Amino acid sequence: MKLNSANICFQVPNSAESFGVRVLKSAFLGAAFAIVVGVLAYAFAPFFDAVGVYITPARLLLPIIGPFLPLSVVYRLVPAGGAPAGVLLILTCALFFWTVAFGVVHFAMASLKRRRAK
Repeated sequence: MKLNSANICFQVPNSAESFGVRVLKSAFLGAAFAIVVGVLAYAFAPFFDAVGVYITPARLLLPIIGPFLPLSVVYRLVPAGGAPAGVLLILTCALFFWTVAFGVVHFAMASLKRRRAK
């Protein structure tokens, strides 16, 4: 059987489906870009305080996330506690902040692009 364009049925996704796909795609790309920026921050650390710039937003999130995060989780990941546990919390908060920031930017750009295409 030979396939041609008459045999192919195209389905237009509904707006809820495309919204969910855009959110997931934006979250994934935001996380990937946040990791890449974090790696670049550590690579450029000898030249200027790039790591300090990367982890600065953690100051905003630690007081918010701290009460919701059980200490047993932190001590299970870092049994010794102390400074390594603090570094883990700081890096987690920084990664979360940059993931949300880059994800929102990507979602907004994708939404604008989609609106202009209509």
